[in-house]
Amino acid sequence: MNSIKINLAEISAKYSKEIRTFFVLLFLYGLSMISIIRANYNYIDDLGRTAFGYRGWAGFSRFISEYLSVFVHTTRELNDISPLPQILAVIIMALASTFLIHIVSSIRGFCYWSIAAVLPLGLSPYFLECLSYKFDSPYMALSVLASIFPLLFMDKGIKIYSTMVILGTLIMCMTYQVSSGIFLLCTMFVVALKWGNGHKFTDCIKSLIISGVNFLIGIIIFRKILMNPVHTYVSTDIADKNSFFDIVSRNIITYFSILEQDSVRLWIILFITICFSFVVSYVINSVRPKYKTILMASVLLVVGGMFSYGGYIILQKPLFAPRGMYGFGVFVALVGLSAINCWHKNILAKLSCLGLSWALLVFSFTYGNVLAEQKRYTDFRTQLVLSDLSKLPDLNNAHLRKMQLRGNIGKSPIVNRMAAKYKVLNRLVPKTLGAGWHWSEFYLYHYFSLPGVQQLPGWSKEQPDNIPVIFDSCYHTIKANDKYILVELK
Repeated sequence: MNSIKINLAEISAKYSKEIRTFFVLLFLYGLSMISIIRANYNYIDDLGRTAFGYRGWAGFSRFISEYLSVFVHTTRELNDISPLPQILAVIIMALASTFLIHIVSSIRGFCYWSIAAVLPLGLSPYFLECLSYKFDSPYMALSVLASIFPLLFMDKGIKIYSTMVILGTLIMCMTYQVSSGIFLLCTMFVVALKWGNGHKFTDCIKSLIISGVNFLIGIIIFRKILMNPVHTYVSTDIADKNSFFDIVSRNIITYFSILEQDSVRLWIILFITICFSFVVSYVINSVRPKYKTILMASVLLVVGGMFSYGGYIILQKPLFAPRGMYGFGVFVALVGLSAINCWHKNILAKLSCLGLSWALLVFSFTYGNVLAEQKRYTDFRTQLVLSDLSKLPDLNNAHLRKMQLRGNIGKSPIVNRMAAKYKVLNRLVPKTLGAGWHWSEFYLYHYFSLPGVQQLPGWSKEQPDNIPVIFDSCYHTIKANDKYILVELK
């Protein structure tokens, strides 16, 4: 027992800065989640899992998510246990961020300003969407941790490092594949910082090769042995050699175009300032010739930005939803961490990182409150529809009729006002009640008992027409006959 106490004391003393950093990050990430948790919003797939209790991750080859969820929920049939999964996600992200700070800081020394620099990793609008999921969020966070963790072993020997890279890659692939670019992105920055700090060029190239080869081994094992091909709203098909350049170019252009459209001017200015301060820090404090460090910094920013999209960059049908783009937040965190790590006295880097992190923290509260407002608005419009439907004659189980939605309720007027400032909110807040999408119709049909009503999806080829109007208001029109009910939302 005494030896355990001594070991714990030694560990606490050795990693005291990292432990304090972890708890500060845990507090900040937890703080950012308050409004999201308070909103209690069933985000997209949450609707189905809450209603039916299924898991369903194995279809996307996320086997660890599939089976780990049984442990988290203590049952094979999932129930809504929020905010526990989101709390777990916050803990995992705080741990991943602490590891990333430790990895970068091991080159030139620790600086508490690194906390401000690393926050975009978990506070980017794109990862906030991941944290919105009541069921998926811890496994999305785990994929980030699995991508960063192997770098802790880069200097521990080839065998250990290779094993950890392959293992980490497989865990990432079987939790959330969006993180596929994070490991290579972090490796690039770590190796470049070491090179600038005087490490041998051959050793740096060796580290890159070992990292890349073992990462590729992990990907091949997953793709050839474990992966289930997917051809839905995304596809696992890789661009063929004849169209490879065109598809990759298209994906890169689309990716950066969406990033620009989603960002407010303040975010862009602060990000550009962070990039500039990184180049300054890297050039001033590098032992290499200035022209080489300028070239290296430029390559890192350009190639790193593209790598932040991960393996999706080579897919024929990639995912451009916000949750598919959180690698850019990791890229921003790496640039800020590198700027501060290269030159601890770089005031511009510190202030710009602090400013961006503060702006993202403020946005996280805005986003959570927007979800709450959209939920209130959706409930209001749904209740109006249900109230008017209940007045229809012969609405009972003995008289089966098909019901179809047309149109949609759009966003709450309050959400529209906020989205005028933060355009990314238009993509972060999904359609909640309307035709044409499985999840926008799901709430009305599956969360309320409508007797004698069978769903006729808005995308069905069967389209009821020439039905008499039974009820008309400023919010919706209800048409009905003996076979059909048609609700036209306004």
